[in-house]
Amino acid sequence: FPTRRSSDLNNPTKMSVTSSPTKLYLSIGPNPQLVKWVLAYKGLVDTIPVQFIDILANENRSSEYIKKNPQGGCPALELANGDVICEVSVIADYIEEVYPDSKPIFGSTAEERAYARTQFRRIDLQFCEHSWNALRYGKLKELFAPRITIVPENHDGLIKLMNGNIKWINDKLLNGKKYLCGDRFTIGDMWLYLSVKQAIEGPFERWSLPDDVDNIKNFLATIEKEHGDSLAASVTTPPAASA
Repeated sequence: FPTRRSSDLNNPTKMSVTSSPTKLYLSIGPNPQLVKWVLAYKGLVDTIPVQFIDILANENRSSEYIKKNPQGGCPALELANGDVICEVSVIADYIEEVYPDSKPIFGSTAEERAYARTQFRRIDLQFCEHSWNALRYGKLKELFAPRITIVPENHDGLIKLMNGNIKWINDKLLNGKKYLCGDRFTIGDMWLYLSVKQAIEGPFERWSLPDDVDNIKNFLATIEKEHGDSLAASVTTPPAASA
């Protein structure tokens, strides 16, 4: 990762890097929205040029895009030296290092950053992965079948995992806490919010939030109340829809 200089800490646009980001590839969906939310929260939403990738039209499967990102996923961050960084947590970590400012989304100390990454990973493994795969194996199986191995018979089991694990998150990770890291708003909170909202309000398949998860419900309301502006700025609108 790029190294931070103490002189950079109060200047969010000053970067200590050998190759700066030149283009951010975004599409619809929670993964790209997470990266854009990180930028919006940090006041950097207009810092990196954005190119919209229409995943429903298979633009992410074009030969040009596959050369940049062999997995064909979005988001992806292209650097001036030609390297392309993928995976939401890696891109967010890079942004945190490259644009140090007063609003970190991992933490200000090694201990804070480590705990924020721990909580992010817990959310990713215990809920997000099951949620995305339930969608891929369910309503979107025809879209994803040419791209990945689809196991439709696992769909109902994944829903059961979501139901059980959201209760675990409610009871073990949010009990008596405002956010996953106590009073600190971190990337894990962004990821949990987007993942749950996508599951219960998504356009393709709707999941019902269990009744006995009051900590989750309070958490969602807190995010909307305290971070509504940056959340609203994180939505990526396809170019055709904005014309």
